[in-house]
Amino acid sequence: MGVLLLALLGCKGPATPSDTPPPEPTPLPATCDAGDEAWVQRAIPLMWGRRALGAGEVYAWSGLVAQHGREAVLHAMTKSPEYVDWWGLWLTDTLAVARTGDKAFSQCFQNRLVATYDGSLTQHVRGAAEPWNSPWDQGSFTMADLLRDAIVADDLAVPFQAHLYARMARPVTGANVSLEELEYNRRVNFGEGFYETWLNRNLDCVVCHNSSFSTTDAPDARFDRTWQLPGHHETALLGDNTDFDKASLYAMFRHAPVSRENGGRRPWGMSASCGYLRGPDAIAGPD
Repeated sequence: MGVLLLALLGCKGPATPSDTPPPEPTPLPATCDAGDEAWVQRAIPLMWGRRALGAGEVYAWSGLVAQHGREAVLHAMTKSPEYVDWWGLWLTDTLAVARTGDKAFSQCFQNRLVATYDGSLTQHVRGAAEPWNSPWDQGSFTMADLLRDAIVADDLAVPFQAHLYARMARPVTGANVSLEELEYNRRVNFGEGFYETWLNRNLDCVVCHNSSFSTTDAPDARFDRTWQLPGHHETALLGDNTDFDKASLYAMFRHAPVSRENGGRRPWGMSASCGYLRGPDAIAGPD
């Protein structure tokens, strides 16, 4: 998924440059293919999240592998509703959706309002010029629907885009704090979730481990632990890779001026169970 920076953080410092690649690993001894039946028993948990139901299912899929090849069988497995459901659950966890507690989001991420998934919902969300004024012509939908439709459409960027809106309906709660303190805590919580889930960055760690250098770097490639990503992402996104104001980086994740408990806008026609937001014309300026 292109939206996630899943590679390891950088590892070069000004005093210890290390652009050389790591040494080649010791070659593993050659192994024999365990056969199509073993391959099927490994493919089913990966594709569908469960073990084979029995020898009959293994034999059936093994026969198809013998006739059409493993790649064709994998493509066939992706057409199953089990594939869509399993990877929909995986996406739910990848987006760090809370299943329990004050931020539990069960209705939006479990209830489904769409009968079939053909990629049209994903296309609607991706192509809408104004999310606030672009209801879906096929009715309402939840994030559970969008996750599964995006898998069918093979476009996982769209759920990450939509969840930026939906997650605002589940702020962190608090007691015995002022409204200002509660708002600040919510901004920090939403900000930390964004940087870690969308960018794979922790603002406490990035000052020592980033795309420009790492304190764990070593001039000898055999002892390096990380290699830099090209592009200096932290500088581009945060303004600097070490000297940045965390409060300013959290400030953009406003909750009180943006979210409503009811009676607001529903981006792309999303279900009310996924929250209401104020339209751009109703949001005050920076605070």
